Amino acid sequence: MILLNNFRIRKLEIEFIDPRYIAHLRRLNCFEFVESVTLGINNSLLVGKSIFDYWKNLSSRTIKVHSSSSSSILHPSVKNIQFYCACNKISWLFNLTDYFLKRRFDTLEFGNKFLSGIDSVWNFGDKLVKLIKRFKHVKIVLKDELSHGITGYFFKNMIFIWQIKDTEIEFDVKSSLKKLEDDQNRLFIPEREQTPEGFAEEIFKLIFLKMKCLSVMCERNCTKPSIRFRGLFAKLVDKMTNLEALEVSMKIFSGLKEVLFFVNRLSIGINNLKFVNCGR
Repeated sequence: MILLNNFRIRKLEIEFIDPRYIAHLRRLNCFEFVESVTLGINNSLLVGKSIFDYWKNLSSRTIKVHSSSSSSILHPSVKNIQFYCACNKISWLFNLTDYFLKRRFDTLEFGNKFLSGIDSVWNFGDKLVKLIKRFKHVKIVLKDELSHGITGYFFKNMIFIWQIKDTEIEFDVKSSLKKLEDDQNRLFIPEREQTPEGFAEEIFKLIFLKMKCLSVMCERNCTKPSIRFRGLFAKLVDKMTNLEALEVSMKIFSGLKEVLFFVNRLSIGINNLKFVNCGR
């Protein structure tokens, strides 16, 4: 039945395959119409290493990886790659960048787990820049908890983009505000919320032009975010002129005046706007 309807199969998801049954699965060889392959988090390395060898007629354009894999997923047909694992799980890919021409691939997407594990990747910044240059378009999803220091957060995670000229980059940021502890309040220095010293204003603007999606929620115990966050937040969103989707918790604002100030600064390009916690 599968062989008769193989033209309907567009997606192939592999969560786990017992190596004992690999030989039987090879006989299927009916995936020539598959456009997207997903290798799940429980997928064995055995499958990941030779997925295109098992089915010779498999020539999908998109690969989605949830766990460590190997260079053999980079079949000549592959143009789009999505990683949902930490960056230290794809060291093999960083080591291969010199073998590919710039803009060899179409799109690259990093899930919100990607930036975890940075400390275990030597010279991560340079490796990331070199990898990104092999793609025409890159999307990076960031997900973190914040209490203050929003400017420094963007600076730390996005500073690398000034080195990239020919690749289109976009950021999807999902942040959750948490309550600022008393000792953190005492240690807070207002200047830390400003543009880091030596950080050119042009680069600062470039970072926010790359922002396409932004979500700012509040944890349950965060009933009144710090005024130092609220005051700067509206000004930063004002710089995100290419923003397309925005989701904001009403807990961020202290009153109607702040809400109006924020709304009046929103980009006219936003086509998805959502306010939550409106009944706070």
